[in-house]
Amino acid sequence: MPWKRGTYRPNQSFRLTTAAGDDVPLQTWVPGQWPDGSVKWTAHAIAAGVRR
Repeated sequence: MPWKRGTYRPNQSFRLTTAAGDDVPLQTWVPGQWPDGSVKWTAHAIAAGVRR
């Protein structure tokens, strides 16, 4: 599902936390944008072995 047009800008930060509230290092990139420049798609990666 794409993000709703206009919801996020290309410099948007995303955050991932565990159920306990601990931050998980997250790598994010934008593979696609809407014609207005807002983010359409995001991709995210975390390290292997991260505990939930």
